[in-house]
Amino acid sequence: MIMKKPKIGIVILNYKSYDLTIHCLNLLNKVIYPNFFVVVVDNFSPNLSFKFLQEYVNGVNLNYDVEVISSDKNGGYSYGNNIGIKNAESKQADYILIMNNDIEFDNDFLNRMVHVINQHENTTMIGPGVIENKKSIEVPHRLNRIKAIGFIFEHLFFPLKLINNVIMRKRLDKYTHPINVYSVKGCCFIIKVKDFKKVNYFDENIFLFGEEFILAEKLYKNNMEVLFAPYIKVYHKHSATINSVYDAKKIFKMQIESHKYYLNNYRHDIPRIVQRVMLISEKVKNNIYEPIIYLLKKVL
Repeated sequence: MIMKKPKIGIVILNYKSYDLTIHCLNLLNKVIYPNFFVVVVDNFSPNLSFKFLQEYVNGVNLNYDVEVISSDKNGGYSYGNNIGIKNAESKQADYILIMNNDIEFDNDFLNRMVHVINQHENTTMIGPGVIENKKSIEVPHRLNRIKAIGFIFEHLFFPLKLINNVIMRKRLDKYTHPINVYSVKGCCFIIKVKDFKKVNYFDENIFLFGEEFILAEKLYKNNMEVLFAPYIKVYHKHSATINSVYDAKKIFKMQIESHKYYLNNYRHDIPRIVQRVMLISEKVKNNIYEPIIYLLKKVL
């Protein structure tokens, strides 16, 4: 008897960049997994994204079911994705695949992701190896739960972290098995619906950035396992949408605000005065190291 494949609800959030979303839908048309559907959430785009996406979906024959819905406001990453997640849940999805519209992938990536999560019954969430801008695999979002000393050190001595990341990427290229981590990147991951519901989905109190920290902490406190599978590769046009909407100064400000919310509301084990030092160290990294890196990239 052949067992039925778990039903996957793929949630794609769109904000203005309907061309990227259409490209992503076309790529999904080549995916060989037999039991998935897509929910596209237009996050109250100020352009004609919702109209164009509806016209595209109604005018082509895709190999899977897809629904385009619109949020009632631009409430950010968590708000928009939660709309799609609950819609997919109502369609009896077993797993949710959260995916940015600027992700590219091979036609068997979904099959391989599901295979891994099925092999590890105690696992709640799995993230693939993310290759940014066609370079090497990025390190997982966080290998271990955030500790104050490590957080402060990596921001005050950011160049050392960059060197460590280069070393780790080379190691990851040789991995053929998943590893336990604290959190994976929010641009692409698969999660069990029942566990996502148990932790009350994404926290909608932040607009952008920090979602991975918060979700990871909620899973951690519920003893839910997170895996990182670097050998399953996807390609990410890093922040293609975000950088077209916000400048670097605004992005850094949102990052700080989101991390402050994470610390204040989810990390009561870290004293408030230590939390302040952690955020100051991040501001040092953003205001000193990031401009230098930006200039070096332009020159080189």
